[in-house]
Amino acid sequence: MKVRATNSFAQRFHTLEFRHEPKAAVSPQTRVAYFVSQTRYAEERERPEEINGLGGATTGFKVDLLVRGDP
Repeated sequence: MKVRATNSFAQRFHTLEFRHEPKAAVSPQTRVAYFVSQTRYAEERERPEEINGLGGATTGFKVDLLVRGDP
């Protein structure tokens, strides 16, 4: 049996925080999963393009959460 050792690192950030520290860590080995809400879509939609432009790969998920009290 062969065992392959990998080093992985994970952090979580709000989508709009990407323009600060996390942006500096993007490389071709970077994989980013992001969740975009309908209410913030206009502000958040450009982050995946920035990640891809820096060589990283992205996977996006659109989420629409109900606010407490909504039917």
